[in-house]
Amino acid sequence: TLECEVDAHPTPKLSFSRDTSAMDKITNSSKYEVRILRENREPDANYIMQLMVRNMNVSDSGVYYCNAQNNFGTFAQVMKLQARQKAVPSVMNVAKCCEEQNVTSTCMDACTLFLDIESVIDRNASKIFTNSCDAQLVRPRALTR
Repeated sequence: TLECEVDAHPTPKLSFSRDTSAMDKITNSSKYEVRILRENREPDANYIMQLMVRNMNVSDSGVYYCNAQNNFGTFAQVMKLQARQKAVPSVMNVAKCCEEQNVTSTCMDACTLFLDIESVIDRNASKIFTNSCDAQLVRPRALTR
């Protein structure tokens, strides 16, 4: 949510835009929600403008303007929004990860969260190993048969 504050009297026309001319006003839509809150203070009024960007992605990054205009002039506050792209987790070979972390066969059951499909498909595998490389290893339990 981007927010700016305007003190003005008489009542200003308020808007958000992505250009300096304020011609292309941002309005309520499935992408944006514009809120204008007014706090009365004599002799002026204080306006708090909020712009919420829904489902933000990298293309929403850039400069936004908070615009106010009345008989006495025009005001534009520049705000910069920097959206970051989410990191996509990589797919990994679970058994290989456990081996690289030097997990012994007696402790393999401490590797949890993901199922190694290669071990499931391998009919000759004597045990199915599961793992998460960032899992915390705990003290091994006695194996029961």
